[in-house]
Amino acid sequence: MLRLLALLALAATLTVAPASASAAVPGDAEALKILERGMADPGNATLLGQLLGEVDREVASHPDAPSAHYARGWLLSHLGRGEEAVKAYDRASALDPKLADALYNCGVVLSDLGRHDEALARWDAATKVDPRMIDAYYNAAQTYYNRRQFKEALERWEQAAALDPGDFGVAKKVLQALNALGDKPRAAKAREALIALWKSAEDERVRGLSEFCFDQRDVGKAHVYIYETFEPKGDLYYVYTVRVAGPQNKLAGAVMLESSAVIRELGTPYVLGFNRNEQHHTTDRAYKELPSWDLLWPEMEKIIRAEFADVVE
Repeated sequence: MLRLLALLALAATLTVAPASASAAVPGDAEALKILERGMADPGNATLLGQLLGEVDREVASHPDAPSAHYARGWLLSHLGRGEEAVKAYDRASALDPKLADALYNCGVVLSDLGRHDEALARWDAATKVDPRMIDAYYNAAQTYYNRRQFKEALERWEQAAALDPGDFGVAKKVLQALNALGDKPRAAKAREALIALWKSAEDERVRGLSEFCFDQRDVGKAHVYIYETFEPKGDLYYVYTVRVAGPQNKLAGAVMLESSAVIRELGTPYVLGFNRNEQHHTTDRAYKELPSWDLLWPEMEKIIRAEFADVVE
């Protein structure tokens, strides 16, 4: 999932003119004031349409004002006019090559339009202008990951992690990329680091998580998201949960390594089960000791292929 922060809320850079040479260009200040009004009510299409008319007049009066074209791109993107927004953002970038936000936002719009090669080019350009733009690294990495270009994804997520080592979301993605590349030693270290981040997190949203996705895989036509529980405990708990998604990423069910007080009393504390069609099923695959992931995954994959055959095939 792409990060859209710069597209949706740029208060830090838009309360004044962008920190670049464009700040002195006539028309910039007026355009940014118009944009601030739009950002205060981004879901109001009627207002945004009115503001677009105001910005268009600024563009006509000051065609060389980068922020006027930037504001126009923002308004157009929020009005669902992506192709026009791209042209406006590109014009802003041409007028002020230091305006990294224009490059970033243009990449977001291009990605939404399915023009991923162009989006990657804009995000890479944004990081050259502003090497601390974490979201540009993140979005480029996610795009490469979706393309199964895991090496390129890892490189960019690691650049983001270097800028903010405490970013839980980035650390999780680094782990996923390492697992996709089959780099077990580094993945093991990344897993330990992720768990440490969770334990020390001050953000309640992170601390409130009970599990983390450490890998994603394809099983036939199904896409699976593989989760590990941070601290498995209680009468019933899951150690691993593999969520199975079909077309349009619609969840079809899940396969779990589970444990309950009842089976622990019977001497086999772990068993594989699955949920399908809102019903839970327990298999005959039981374990007296916690199996390694390498041993467990082939068994879980067999269950997915057998019980989710309609999704897999």
